Amino acid sequence: MLFSALGTISSALILYVGLWLLLSPLLYIKFLAFPIVPWCLMFGFTVFHIFTISDFFIFRIYRVHMSNGFIRNILSSPASYENLHIGFIPFLVLFSIGSILLLIQLHVIKKSKSRLDSTSNQPFRFIRLKGTVILVAICIIEKSLLAYGAAHSLESILNKPAFIPLYIPIGLKPNSPIDHTLVNRQTHTQYPATPIQIKHQQIAPNIIFITACTFRSDMVNKDVMPQTHEFSKESLYFKHHYSGGNTTRFGYFTLFYGVDGNYWFPFLKTKTPPVFFDVLKKLQFQIQVVAGSSMDWPEFRDTIFKSVPNEYINDHLAKFNSANRNTKSKSEFIRWLDTIDPTRPFFGFILLDAAHGRYYPDEFLKFSNQKQPVNYLTLNKNHRDALFADYKNTIYFTDSLIGEILQKLKSMPQYKNTIVVITGDHGEEFFESGRFGHNNSFSEQQTRTPLILKLPGSKPKMVQKRTCHTDIMATVLPLLGVQNPIDEYSMGRNLLSVESDSSNHCVVGSWNHSAVVTDSRKFVFFNAPPKDTAPEIRDTQTYQLVGEDLSRDDTRFLQKVFDQNRRFTLKKHF
Repeated sequence: MLFSALGTISSALILYVGLWLLLSPLLYIKFLAFPIVPWCLMFGFTVFHIFTISDFFIFRIYRVHMSNGFIRNILSSPASYENLHIGFIPFLVLFSIGSILLLIQLHVIKKSKSRLDSTSNQPFRFIRLKGTVILVAICIIEKSLLAYGAAHSLESILNKPAFIPLYIPIGLKPNSPIDHTLVNRQTHTQYPATPIQIKHQQIAPNIIFITACTFRSDMVNKDVMPQTHEFSKESLYFKHHYSGGNTTRFGYFTLFYGVDGNYWFPFLKTKTPPVFFDVLKKLQFQIQVVAGSSMDWPEFRDTIFKSVPNEYINDHLAKFNSANRNTKSKSEFIRWLDTIDPTRPFFGFILLDAAHGRYYPDEFLKFSNQKQPVNYLTLNKNHRDALFADYKNTIYFTDSLIGEILQKLKSMPQYKNTIVVITGDHGEEFFESGRFGHNNSFSEQQTRTPLILKLPGSKPKMVQKRTCHTDIMATVLPLLGVQNPIDEYSMGRNLLSVESDSSNHCVVGSWNHSAVVTDSRKFVFFNAPPKDTAPEIRDTQTYQLVGEDLSRDDTRFLQKVFDQNRRFTLKKHF
């Protein structure tokens, strides 16, 4: 607690000094009228205060700062605003706070000017000097404590700066004993490793992906999702499945590419499409993509669906509220199924995002008496039960949409030769490990999502082994006749192969961190250098921090994982 208080004061002082140095040249611009100068200074400080206050509320709930890549991506992507559900109140509160700060600064400037104009301002100067000495002393003490904590690997000190916005550290954690340099935006890639070879089949299987945003693995039960639960009894139901990310872009990226989420950045930069759609094109598949969310954000038109003609992508419903657009999306998807050519195979993908926006029709109020609006300014763990009940209502609604799609598929003569995949992009947490939502930890609630796989001729089975999103393309592409070894186009394992039972880890990605998941531990790393610090080691089930000391076996295992992760990277040639 002492270090947190000292760190907050020290960080604020350094930032104030930096902002003052940035704005102080205004005082020396002689041709400006004097009243403009304080107004410019006040505006700069007000924007800074609003930024830090917003950061406080964001971090309090999601455990990420506004400097996080995800937050910057939202602010810089106009298409993202269609998919956000923040509400009016937070903006009103921030506007009110900004207005109050301006009034306070006007008052301070007025008082300071009267003190400076006074003939006896010596006491004021003494107080100012004394305050400066105290603040500088606090900075020195705080940075000394941080350096001491780094030298002795004291997590009680080293973990505290993460809670302070725009914190400027002096001293680093010990370096990692392994090379976990992952791919980044500048990485040169070769994907697939070799050209894809396809053995054409007389009758290729049809493929349907039914996906839901914010879809927790524990929702598939007869109470919350009765229709999906019944379908799982007819299929391969993978109970211990992990998404490849704790947010939408990394979840769907790993689903379609079969490679770890860190490749998102270089693939986005080069606009590299997945092997999957190249194979569908060669096999003359009919394709339809239906989504209630815009495919411009995340940037799926430039990645996953880059090679899909725009007329096959139906995402124009994003302007409607989540309940209406999901109902319309379901109807349009079923309407497309009625128009397919029975002589050609087809691929259909639908994204249902009702749970992300917490919208659903009133008739699906099953787990609560009324809809629960989310006030992000006052949200805390005491609201957990009400919010979780409301979330289950949206999943109950989503299940009804999935049920209608499945009913339509089962009525079609092509159903027997159709692969059906039901899964999600990521999960959702309700303070089980101290966080809310997703994209802020690698807890079980945020990273595990269902996987239900119906294959032509397969017998129903419940599978308990750990599986990952990267395994799905490694399973589907061989069924389409792809002859290449799986490791030439995927990091996953064929779910129908005996060898996949030997899998002992999954990699889950996010903006700044990645986690390697095993039975008992989650090893959390920074994604890119120079932050080559030692990993956090967390308990898989509880996500509690259990240390930073890697055993020799851990080191060998993790080094092997990261070597595999770089499978599709190339060294830069000059």
